[in-house]
Amino acid sequence: MARKVTGKAPGRESDFSAEKKTWLETFHQELVDAGFGVKGGDPGPVYDTVTTHFVLRYGLEEPFGRDVGDPPPDVPAPPVNVSEAEKADHLAARKKLRTAWILFFKIANWYRARYRNKKIHSGAIKSILADMRAMSGANARPRRQLPAVLYSKLHYPTRIKPRFDTMWDSLKATTPDKERIALSCKFVYTCWDEETEEFRRDIEKQAEEQHRAALEEWRAGREAPEASAEVYHEALENLNTVGIPLVDALAERLGMHVVLLAVGPVGSEGGQVALRSVFSDTAGGLTSKTWAQLDHTGFTAMEKSITRYGCGFFSKADCVARMAADR
Repeated sequence: MARKVTGKAPGRESDFSAEKKTWLETFHQELVDAGFGVKGGDPGPVYDTVTTHFVLRYGLEEPFGRDVGDPPPDVPAPPVNVSEAEKADHLAARKKLRTAWILFFKIANWYRARYRNKKIHSGAIKSILADMRAMSGANARPRRQLPAVLYSKLHYPTRIKPRFDTMWDSLKATTPDKERIALSCKFVYTCWDEETEEFRRDIEKQAEEQHRAALEEWRAGREAPEASAEVYHEALENLNTVGIPLVDALAERLGMHVVLLAVGPVGSEGGQVALRSVFSDTAGGLTSKTWAQLDHTGFTAMEKSITRYGCGFFSKADCVARMAADR
């Protein structure tokens, strides 16, 4: 599930480095074979194996990411030969240790940050885009035209062009022809600003009505997914499956860090409006911290603000309905 906001900074506290990092990387192929990062894959047993071997190799002394220097003496490289009986005894013992579970999740998060979706963006994003196309129909959601743009479409021949031609005649002797289009675009806004307030309000109303009609037509042609508390609950539980490859792909495409914020009723929190967030990969940045870790105060303030904003989209009945999935 996507990160649950608890008031505490989330995420891993440190990276594994040096010898430990090299050792962890030797299990990469096992992760790939287990379907790491692929829908339906189950890397959990590999995380469990790595955790077991990590404890045997390095112990449970924190901080786990501390550099140990050279490899411990008399410890073979992976795979470590451990009998099934020894492994069973060890697993039973470590399940009682809170620190071992911390280590398990730290290792899992490290692998996700290190390798997640580096070679699987294509398939994951194709699946997401297929869902988006199914929901949007043949065309993307129509956008509301700027009133000045609609003004130009409706009145350029009569209210703009004659004035611009006069202005251009006075400038063309000293102005390159390639600047004509840019000047024409700017002149549209000059004319728009000079129109009466009543005239502009009428154009704005037309733009709003056209947008409303286009939206109704677009919505009628959408293939919307099933909507129920159970479906929403399952989708939220699997937000990372969709969200991580999406934000990582966008980050690579844009050359930016991407944060996905989702706000709405959460069944597991009694239907209350809450925030869920997904961050693009931080492993290659100057900081490995997420927003919440780097600026916890600012992130908390944003969380409160966007939650208030989100409350405006959902009625009390909507929130109560989301609780059905957890009953």
